[in-house]
Amino acid sequence: MNRGANRGAAGFGRCHCLAGVDIFADLAPGETHNLAVGARMRTYAAGELLYSPQSLVEALFILLRGRVRLFRVTADGRTFTTGILNPGTIFGEIVLTGQPRYDSYAEALDGAVVCVMSRDHVLQLLSDPRIAARVAETLSRRLVETERRLSDMALKTVHQRVAATLATVATDRVRHGAPESMLP
Repeated sequence: MNRGANRGAAGFGRCHCLAGVDIFADLAPGETHNLAVGARMRTYAAGELLYSPQSLVEALFILLRGRVRLFRVTADGRTFTTGILNPGTIFGEIVLTGQPRYDSYAEALDGAVVCVMSRDHVLQLLSDPRIAARVAETLSRRLVETERRLSDMALKTVHQRVAATLATVATDRVRHGAPESMLP
């Protein structure tokens, strides 16, 4: 991990790490507090890597502030962005598979604040059926989106793909409080 992994997130309490995130919406304040005890918060500057394929799989991440880009790098050095994440998104879910290393890169696009949870802590969270169902819903939506993007790549023209991507980016920016005219 980069130097960002060693910095705490100023201004965020442990309970705030979980409050306001969809997968924890049904929890009472006491439950949120109990679950937040094992969570750590970290800040990352724009351009810092949260993880890479060289990193050991250690944690699940919840993005609280900023944006994170997930990407892969080909053998010849080309990058392929697989996702741009907004606040409230969980990522690094490979921690649940038992894989020893991440299979992609995660880079902070803006100053990012993330909640970091160990594999054991995540397994504890998943013992609550409310949280497990929400995590399954979140991962299912991500799979549907990935399948849609794959279909678009195979079946749409370049112009259609660009138009669809711009529409998606604009919708996401508005949904997350950015003005419509500000594209990344």
